[in-house]
Amino acid sequence: MHRKQLIIAGVVAAIVVGGIVSWQRAYKSALEQIQVQTRSQLAQVTDQFASQISAARMLPTLLARSSDIVASLEQGMANDNAISSLGRTRDLTGLQDIRLLGRDGVPIYVTRKRESRVSEYDRDYFSEALQGVLGVGINTVSENGSRTITFARSAINEHYQQLGVVALDMELDLLENEFGAYPGVIMFLDNTGVVIFSNRANLLFKQPGPLGMEHEQRSESSLDNVSHALFKQIEYGSVTLWQSVSSVADFDESVVAKQPILPLDLDAVLLSDTSPAYVQARKITSLVVVSLILSIVSVFALLQRRKNLIEKLEAEQRLSVELDKRVAKRSAELEKAQDDLVQSTKLSALGKLSIGISHELSQPIASIQNFAVNAKRMLEMNQVEESVENLSEIERQTVRMSRIIQNLRDFSRNAKHTSMPVDICEIIHQVVSMMQARLKDEHISLTLNNLDLPVQVMGGEVRLQQVMTNLLANAMDAVSQQEEKHIQISVEPNLYGVYVHVGDNGPGIADPERIFEPFYTTKTKMSEDGLGLGLSIAYGFVESFGGSLRAKNLDTGGALLTLSLPAVKADKTTL
Repeated sequence: MHRKQLIIAGVVAAIVVGGIVSWQRAYKSALEQIQVQTRSQLAQVTDQFASQISAARMLPTLLARSSDIVASLEQGMANDNAISSLGRTRDLTGLQDIRLLGRDGVPIYVTRKRESRVSEYDRDYFSEALQGVLGVGINTVSENGSRTITFARSAINEHYQQLGVVALDMELDLLENEFGAYPGVIMFLDNTGVVIFSNRANLLFKQPGPLGMEHEQRSESSLDNVSHALFKQIEYGSVTLWQSVSSVADFDESVVAKQPILPLDLDAVLLSDTSPAYVQARKITSLVVVSLILSIVSVFALLQRRKNLIEKLEAEQRLSVELDKRVAKRSAELEKAQDDLVQSTKLSALGKLSIGISHELSQPIASIQNFAVNAKRMLEMNQVEESVENLSEIERQTVRMSRIIQNLRDFSRNAKHTSMPVDICEIIHQVVSMMQARLKDEHISLTLNNLDLPVQVMGGEVRLQQVMTNLLANAMDAVSQQEEKHIQISVEPNLYGVYVHVGDNGPGIADPERIFEPFYTTKTKMSEDGLGLGLSIAYGFVESFGGSLRAKNLDTGGALLTLSLPAVKADKTTL
């Protein structure tokens, strides 16, 4: 082979190798950027889905506490008030159905007529509801395309006896319209790997394949039968890709992101088109190849025409700088888009936490202020030991504020918290100690009954402190206008659990059934004390421990709030 032919072959080989290497690196970088964007978009999708069903999750609890619903379940027959209330609730919320079920699972009332299906008593959500937690069930019927989410909560009477279950059915197809504008393919898969929710109708009731393989409930035959899979999964570096092997997908190749939705036992999957990565990689590769060709041509020109050496070098240098600027500009634009997306997610989370933080931190901050004033006063009186105790209390309150912030983050995500044994009497003494200055300044008489010995309950220490602080603060507000101000706190253990009673001699509650609703308040001033969030948040905390919180007016005047918590040595049945 002649020397000229060897040079030409070497030049072609260099161009081909350079193009392949630049293509691989550019394509991998573009895929990683799409993967970051896809994960952020999936987080927004799951947050939007959670917000859409949040009202339906709360309604069973609210309906189960209605006196008309409780009376209907006790009588085994829906009364007119309950029927009217359930029908109005269904019409306003757009739910498919609301059902009242007895303890035996037999329907007492349904808001619409339908053919009976599998016994309600055998459903998991029914059993979960009777155990005192929020029951969740997903029902799909591929023959008619029916897909519903059921939320259920048990109803109890004033003796804390289980009467039955309030179940709400929500159609998933009503929610899918909200996701039609997303450019990617959204799929929610049940625990068998079947698509039950998607912004692409042709994917419903199908098993995509790669994600479903992670579920133990899929049969081994479906794992081995690759021909029925909709996608083939491949790994491109650190990026997971799905290649379509059927005509149901929008994209031939997609970047996949998945995220579990634990309360519903679902997996959320988002597929993003890889076409932008191909376009970007093709552009960069073209630029690199052009650069290689120009460089080689320049070398040949240098050998052939030495007199043009300076002009050729300057042209190549300008071209190289321009290419670097374009690549840097493109990288900066993508990085900014990613930062904007992350910031948007942070702002969304901040909006959810702001109200709760402003309310819940006000009490520890007030306690820190009181302890700081006391410490300063005792230092001036040379009472060093008492000053150290107040400073220690300030340190504990700062730790408490940090834990409150963490708890509020979990509360905004509806996260589940693990209960543990705590001494409710010790918690009450801590709360009274923090509120002692206000009790003394406002001349409020406080009586404590049955708080001499430890009483263990199941719950969270910080959240129970918040609950007791809210109850005591509301009682102090209630007696603020009375000539003689008296508050009584008592602990009553029994077979059903542990009751904590907080009573006052104030004017009573105008509407006891609404006292735990968010933003409901009887206070006239619009400040952090009058937002109507304290008792609502306390109600949610107690529910998460498997307890209950009730309010009523006393015949002798004043109000009585009763906190029910499961005892440590009880049979673990949530009241």
